[in-house]
Amino acid sequence: LDDVAGAVRDCERALAPLTEAAGDPDGTHLKRSEWRWFAMAEVVHGEAIGRLLSPSQPAALQIQLHAKAAERLAMAMERAAQGGETGLILAAASRIWSHCAPFAESAGTELA
Repeated sequence: LDDVAGAVRDCERALAPLTEAAGDPDGTHLKRSEWRWFAMAEVVHGEAIGRLLSPSQPAALQIQLHAKAAERLAMAMERAAQGGETGLILAAASRIWSHCAPFAESAGTELA
């Protein structure tokens, strides 16, 4: 992920078949094995967005980036579940935590 912008762009291209399938929004035409690749693209997309975070950024921008990364990782878990990919579900879940913690902290709740 040295080229974050390129990674985001490539992930969006990899996910394009899902967004273009207007006639099949649930992806029921896909094989279980195909869901794995979409899940992996979402994990990489979430990771790339996470790499855009910097402590020097305004807090509002950091929250937006955390939210977008968490959204992508949540989609990764959904897509991995559709493919029966337990390992990818766990991989995305372990990454999403760092993006959810700032919301609890901003609400004054401490997470262990």
